[in-house]
Amino acid sequence: VKESVVAGEKVGFFCFNLKLAKELNRHFADYNIKPAYLGSLTYYLDSLVKKYNLKDYSKITDYKRFYDDELPILALDAIEKEKVKFSKIVLDEAQDLMKINYLLVLDALLEGGLKKGKWFFFGDFDYQTINNREISFKTIESILEDEASFAVFNLTKNCRNTPNIQKEMNKVIGINIDTLSTNTSMPEVVYTQFEHGNLAQELKLLEAKITELIAGGVKPKEITILSPFKKENSVVSYIKKFVVDNVEDDTDNISYSTIQGFKGLENTVIILVDIQTYNKPDLMYVAMSRARSALFVFETTHAKEYREKKFNSVE
Repeated sequence: VKESVVAGEKVGFFCFNLKLAKELNRHFADYNIKPAYLGSLTYYLDSLVKKYNLKDYSKITDYKRFYDDELPILALDAIEKEKVKFSKIVLDEAQDLMKINYLLVLDALLEGGLKKGKWFFFGDFDYQTINNREISFKTIESILEDEASFAVFNLTKNCRNTPNIQKEMNKVIGINIDTLSTNTSMPEVVYTQFEHGNLAQELKLLEAKITELIAGGVKPKEITILSPFKKENSVVSYIKKFVVDNVEDDTDNISYSTIQGFKGLENTVIILVDIQTYNKPDLMYVAMSRARSALFVFETTHAKEYREKKFNSVE
């Protein structure tokens, strides 16, 4: 992307997640080499639709239907009015946006369209489809083959996580992926159990773990707590001993996010809390794969039984 910008190309670097968009902007700000647009595709389309007053947003009642179906159709009209074209499009976390309507939008935004234009789509269609579960790579490949010529590159090694973290993901998710790193001296994944519904017990165990980590030299900003639930429904809302800010606050404190909201991001230490089940493997893959160095999982005793039973069946 940076080489393309330096070469004078008008690059549109799009993603789905607003938090990832903010992180990307922070990254590129360090180099003073930013694409013509860098951020969420839906946010960009919203801005165009609002610019030309094509929708009264106060009257939207079904946001899922609006963003799945109506926004991209309105955006096609706005793109034509704006006469905007990018010479190259890069789409990160592509599995979140691979829908027919959005492919039409990308085609309209790109010089030469998808057929003749320069585009790069990066996505995990196997394990990170939590925002678009009905999609498959074969379906998208089939659609794109009717519109364009392209090459497919499969990245088969995990470049983020340690072998010990990947080993646990392989068991929990039921997959078989290798890591680029061979350093097995990094910490094992640590599981801690609490009784279902016993927030006081989970809170005590969680605060003890955070105390231990910080006493051991881990900086608060290197710790992110993830939960399948919103903050107000999570044990995190009861933490008093430490300041826990939302991940988008760009803070030096411990950060918090839902698992869904942290997709595409990472941190040195990840603490998963409120884990009551492992029956959504794509959600757990996203959750566990956010950790660069250390992963701690707070699970109910029932979830532990399920996990261990699954481990035994895999082994």
